[in-house]
Amino acid sequence: MSIQITAISDPPSVAAVYAMYGGQGRSRYVAYVGLATKLRGRVDQHLVRRDSSVTTGVSAMGLRPDFVTQVRWWV
Repeated sequence: MSIQITAISDPPSVAAVYAMYGGQGRSRYVAYVGLATKLRGRVDQHLVRRDSSVTTGVSAMGLRPDFVTQVRWWV
């Protein structure tokens, strides 16, 4: 199943540490952890615009936005 995200409304525009998870229930796993100065913009860059280094493949780490099922953050 693939989900196309078109807007991000939950994350605040503050500095935060964030984690993106894949899977569901007991199969849930941490897919990516990051640090952002403006969380909403960074999550938008990863999941909506898909133009971050980890989603475009120019980083040693890769993130597949289609498999992200949850985003949590700590301010």
